[in-house]
Amino acid sequence: MGSHTAVSVVAANSLCHALVCLAVSRQSDSGWPADPPSEQGAGHVIDKNYVTMMARYNAWQNTQLTGIVTKMDRDALELDRGAFFGSILGTLNHLLWGDRMWLSRFGANVDAPARGDTTKHTPTIAAWSAERFQVDGRMKIWAAGLRNLDLAGELSWYSGGHDAMLTRPLGLCVAHFFNHQTHHRGQVHAMLTAAGQAAPVSDLVFMDDDGM
Repeated sequence: MGSHTAVSVVAANSLCHALVCLAVSRQSDSGWPADPPSEQGAGHVIDKNYVTMMARYNAWQNTQLTGIVTKMDRDALELDRGAFFGSILGTLNHLLWGDRMWLSRFGANVDAPARGDTTKHTPTIAAWSAERFQVDGRMKIWAAGLRNLDLAGELSWYSGGHDAMLTRPLGLCVAHFFNHQTHHRGQVHAMLTAAGQAAPVSDLVFMDDDGM
């Protein structure tokens, strides 16, 4: 290889290196993750703004549901409609039970519910409504006090389903918490429409700043 060719190769390599460095720099400046996905902490899944938004959304949805189900008769609420947890009240009870369990793990000033048949958590829709309102209020207080640093940490708890202690990223657990709510509210939505009832407005983009 001649000296001219060698110089050209070195120059080309130097230019490529400079362009790569510039691209990485621009990624960092624009907010793109500079680290590869495998090196990013699980706490980056969500942040505090997401948690407070979803806590408000949860309360908004349950306020609408309360206005519908408290006007329905007991037979309609307890009728087995073929859902995973059977009835409208059974599904609402399971979701309330799950919210209490996760919030107790998150340190949200909510007592863990008794273990057993989660569909029987409350005996009536009036009891469900009162407890639901209380839990939703405490959920919003918990979300407001959360820090992004907390979400980057880990959560350890005893899982009755696995009969073992588990440890997972807190951000992942909180994301699961809200996803679980959306899943079961969707089932309730389907049962309400099948029963001839109006269903809540569930589009997140239509929630106003007051969560209404």
